[in-house]
Amino acid sequence: MAIIKGTFGTNLRKRVGQVVYRNRGGVNIASARPASVKNPRTAAQMKQRMIFTTVQSAYKKMREIVDHSQEGVTYGARTMASFMKINLMALRKNYETGAFCLKGNSNVVAPFAFKIATGSLPFDQNIIAIENNIVDTAFTLGEKTIATLTYSELLSMLGITKGDQLTFVVCAGNYNKLVTDLDYVQFSDTYFRPIRVVFSLSAADTTLAFAADGHLNDAICDQTNSDFFYHDLIFSMNLDNKKLKFKDKAFGDYVEGEGWLLYGAAIILSRMVGSVWKRSDTNLFVEGIGDQKWMNGGDIVESYNPASNYYLNNATV
Repeated sequence: MAIIKGTFGTNLRKRVGQVVYRNRGGVNIASARPASVKNPRTAAQMKQRMIFTTVQSAYKKMREIVDHSQEGVTYGARTMASFMKINLMALRKNYETGAFCLKGNSNVVAPFAFKIATGSLPFDQNIIAIENNIVDTAFTLGEKTIATLTYSELLSMLGITKGDQLTFVVCAGNYNKLVTDLDYVQFSDTYFRPIRVVFSLSAADTTLAFAADGHLNDAICDQTNSDFFYHDLIFSMNLDNKKLKFKDKAFGDYVEGEGWLLYGAAIILSRMVGSVWKRSDTNLFVEGIGDQKWMNGGDIVESYNPASNYYLNNATV
């Protein structure tokens, strides 16, 4: 770098060949551009880039929830920074069984248990599986049925109180729109939808929780603050094990022709305490982590496992 004196190059701001001219504080400066820019591609550096890209893509797709579901964190850049920090650490720690976004596939939520809400409220979302595009939970009805369950019984079963908000989250991919790398197939686009239900403060305890068609009863939902799409949130009972299920019909029934495959879900609890919204600590449940299966029964690619053929996506990200 050199400081230029005299009239030559006064206020010059441009590049000539390998020399860059700029003016800083009234001083003209010339500096040489490096002959080459290093782009380290060691395994560790490539892994770091892949993890960062994967978490960044997840935030981009899920920011509608992430930006409002971190207790005590100001909306905006801070929520993004918090989400990135938490999930970068988690993916680095679990990289051997983690999932990643294929090269150039930055419009997806990779099949990984991203933490999408942070907070102090105790709440177990009880999701145990995603099968046939229905989310299976471990909430039990006991001797009750959907037709006879009352409002107070539903709240007790879910472990919540009147005035609470539950946000049901679904994540799906369209297997008619795929991207391939190293013979591994991944969704090229995913669908992320939250449906918010605020439970009424005024509904009687004995009000039936469900309407005859299986939808949540309008009477137990705060009509002003609940998401319009809660009408598309169907609770149905598995008669064999009496477990509660929910199914989002907001973008079709996932019939074969549409190609939508549900592979991620979550339930976030929100509660106003004084003048502050508190949240539950919630991870996205993903069908496909560990011993589970996804994408028509196929194994999740072991992209960060050094013993895997897919290690680091062949270092091309």
